Amino acid sequence: MELNVAMLTKKLADAQPEPTVPPGDTNPYLLETIIDPFRCGKSVKYGDIDFSRFELDDLRVAAGYCDSIGRTSVRLEELVANMSLSECVACKTRSFC
Repeated sequence: MELNVAMLTKKLADAQPEPTVPPGDTNPYLLETIIDPFRCGKSVKYGDIDFSRFELDDLRVAAGYCDSIGRTSVRLEELVANMSLSECVACKTRSFC
């Protein structure tokens, strides 16, 4: 497998920032108060959740969002694994870090 690092670097530099997994219709309260803290390894206490801020269907949408994040994470891990299989090639010109 051949990897054009220069082109990859240029494409990444040219890309506009955007969420890897767009939140879609996910309730902002669930995102900010429950999902984001969990993703950052923080605990959320049951008593701190305001259940009046969301409805039962919001939980289904939030679960779908979390599933999308999980699938994206797996795809990124596969990409990294594939990139690590690329053969190293010595530089043809002098380069400095």
